[in-house]
Amino acid sequence: MGFIKQEREEKTLLKAEGAISIYEAASLREYLLSYLKENNELVLDLSEVSECDTAGVQLLCSARITAEQEGMVFEVTGASGPVIDAMTRAGLNPAEILNSNIEAS
Repeated sequence: MGFIKQEREEKTLLKAEGAISIYEAASLREYLLSYLKENNELVLDLSEVSECDTAGVQLLCSARITAEQEGMVFEVTGASGPVIDAMTRAGLNPAEILNSNIEAS
């Protein structure tokens, strides 16, 4: 799992590639917290996430809550089927958690 920074429409987008699972959660958490401290917004493209488990869902929920508490923007521009499926299996509404009206890509 990794993030690629891309500039789009005057925003920095973090494109996630690979798995968001228990195995990557700790390092991804540190990366996202560091990124939030340096920026006023977190814009994620999750369309290339190949695997997502409940730890990944928890990480995304935590990122959204942290951004909101700090008065920052949290936006998701796309979500893969595995992200949508993991949230749905956890009994969550992906549109609410991702703060978006996205559907599985």
